[in-house]
Amino acid sequence: VLTVALPGTGADGKRGFGPVAFMLSPQRMITVRYHTPRSFETFPDHAVTSSAGCATHLHLFLGLIEEIVARIADLIEGTGRELDKAARDLFEGDEPEDLLEEMIRIVGRRGEELANYRLSLLSLERALTTFSLNLPPKAGQGLKQVLKAHTRDIRSLVVHADFLTGRVAHVTDVILGMVSLQQSDANRTLSVVAVLFLPPTLVASIYGMNFPYVPGMDQPWGWLIATGLMAGSALGSFLFFRWKRWL
Repeated sequence: VLTVALPGTGADGKRGFGPVAFMLSPQRMITVRYHTPRSFETFPDHAVTSSAGCATHLHLFLGLIEEIVARIADLIEGTGRELDKAARDLFEGDEPEDLLEEMIRIVGRRGEELANYRLSLLSLERALTTFSLNLPPKAGQGLKQVLKAHTRDIRSLVVHADFLTGRVAHVTDVILGMVSLQQSDANRTLSVVAVLFLPPTLVASIYGMNFPYVPGMDQPWGWLIATGLMAGSALGSFLFFRWKRWL
């Protein structure tokens, strides 16, 4: 009995992963599964043209493994295209913060899918290793060559999945960096606005002191002086920030 984890469609119609057991007897192959991998639906159309052929149930097993590996390769390639699109939109566009948040969710889901694909490939490699150790002595050399070819394909796909996992980490870091930059720009603007109103607040605080005598307090144009000082201090701060290129 060989058990592997494969992507497929569950009873609720949603994509997911689940175990599939291959029971190999001397005469027959039986599979036990509780979801529907796409490769099981497409294999009847490709069984005759598979590299293993349909001579025995062992050949059918290797042919089905070939279909499964091809399906996982297509899924990994699709994930790679989505990562390419995300990276292109990220580096060439000017995404607002809400779209960046949605993009990081998408990239995170792609990373989770890659982890599941890698788990499937590793379980397939273990299954093929066990299968090769239990091959009957009468198994032909052609069957062993097909087995070696499938093992090489699985290992190359594992390397590809690891490469895409690194890309997921890279794109995620870039998205987080851009979100931080946007938040830093907003915080800088708020800080500058707060500093602009500090001098007027100081002037208003001085003229709001409860002392018997404040210059200009008893004059009809005293409020004009206070207002002018507040406006001038705010304008002077603004011009100073522009001169320093902080705005």
